[in-house]
Amino acid sequence: MKPKPINLIGTKKNKSGELTLGVKWVNKPDAVNIYIGRGSALGNPWPITEEDTRDKVCNRYHGYLIAAITARDMGISNEINKIVYLLKEGTNVNLQCYCSEKD
Repeated sequence: MKPKPINLIGTKKNKSGELTLGVKWVNKPDAVNIYIGRGSALGNPWPITEEDTRDKVCNRYHGYLIAAITARDMGISNEINKIVYLLKEGTNVNLQCYCSEKD
């Protein structure tokens, strides 16, 4: 199932870009493609294992991300600011990772 674009800033398409989430190996030609998987500033450092389900590692990452933003972690803040800037300028942004779609 293909994810629907999410318009985070404003309501008029000509005023803001669209944010989509895709897989790493599929670039969108009409967007800036930004890798956000493991190893990037926004990547989830916890892999899914037999003990750590997708929900567990996503919940752990959510807490980690909120704490990092609150602490003004420069790596994470810079990446988020870059994405927001592009969207505000009307540029489409496609976030990419190797995660498979949730069942």
